[in-house]
Amino acid sequence: MSRPTLLLVHGAWHGSWAFEPLTSILIDRGWTVKTVDLPTVHADDKAMLTLQDDADAVAAAIDSIDGPVVVVAHSYGGVPTTQGATDPKVAHIVYIAAFALDEGESLLGAVGGVAPDWWVIDGPLSTAGNDELPPHTLFFNDMSQDEAD
Repeated sequence: MSRPTLLLVHGAWHGSWAFEPLTSILIDRGWTVKTVDLPTVHADDKAMLTLQDDADAVAAAIDSIDGPVVVVAHSYGGVPTTQGATDPKVAHIVYIAAFALDEGESLLGAVGGVAPDWWVIDGPLSTAGNDELPPHTLFFNDMSQDEAD
């Protein structure tokens, strides 16, 4: 078996950009790395999109890769990965602090049925952070402010 391609799937409040430092290291070490930007996070019309759109994006990214694939999913990225990574060429799925839901389970149900205080829900859209827990504190507290910005 040839070395698999690594497909990195970001969480709800990030994008492929969050993997840039890791991607550089992996490429320097001889890995082929691909990323996917989930449409419910990045599309202009994201309020009209669903989890299925994200799962379809993961499936399409896998389909575009020749040979075996290891999908690495972070946080919310685990949800569409679980649903979309059904191609037999997926050798493994690695969940990094990610949600791996059972059939019929919801993300809200997985966190106890009540959204954490730092989830800011505005209709179909959500963001992370508030005055007490800004994004820097939530996601990047071990980085310099410049790196976090």
